[in-house]
Amino acid sequence: MSVDTQTQILVRHHSRGTEVVLSPPAGRPPTLDGENLGQLKTLLEDLHANPPSLVIVRANSEKYFCVGANIRVLAETTPESIGPWVHGGHAVFDLLEDLPCVTVAAVEGFALGGGLELALACDLIFADASATLGLPETRLGFIPGWGGVGRLANRIGVAQAKRLIFSAEMVNADSALSLGLVDQVCPAGGMEECLQTFRESLVPGCPKARADVKKLLARSRDGIAEREAALSRACVERPETADRLANFLNRKKSS
Repeated sequence: MSVDTQTQILVRHHSRGTEVVLSPPAGRPPTLDGENLGQLKTLLEDLHANPPSLVIVRANSEKYFCVGANIRVLAETTPESIGPWVHGGHAVFDLLEDLPCVTVAAVEGFALGGGLELALACDLIFADASATLGLPETRLGFIPGWGGVGRLANRIGVAQAKRLIFSAEMVNADSALSLGLVDQVCPAGGMEECLQTFRESLVPGCPKARADVKKLLARSRDGIAEREAALSRACVERPETADRLANFLNRKKSS
């Protein structure tokens, strides 16, 4: 994959915790592909071995948190490639969800598709007032394939999750807060202050106790990746999906 389109995964360690940062090329939104998912997996494995008190997932962009798959991944998707792609995303996002420390997605701008699924794998989601969130996969004839269906339903309830996914609706920060999709809306440009206030609230707590609470709250994910991989393959094999994806890619080329 050309480096001019690839988002890099950076890590920043400091006394207040660890930041996992999606860093796209200038002027481009953060996206996910096989290579940077591998980078994220290795980083998360390291964090499991030496967990900090807090992990913040964010992007080096004011306009975008993450918009999901890199367009080249979409263009190369086949019935044979979709299964490994789904399983690979599950492996990474499950590692994030299972970190034995507090995790926060700091969402500024757009969190769409796999980008929102990434945020949903965190314990908490803080959204800038400018944020827009959604799972628009059904517009292309796909399903959210990295556990986002179940995690969204756990957050906002099955009925509301169906509504958002069936309609492919994108919601603003205030609407997301009302739904329970995000846990806090920060004033425009006020993300750092929100995060600092939250860091300070963690000081009296016991990290081991918080890790134990996460274990108690964890829900079984047995078989979800297999089912999503099978359904995703069925989506890719449909002519309607191929047509919708081709139209989407053609619009991207001409824009």
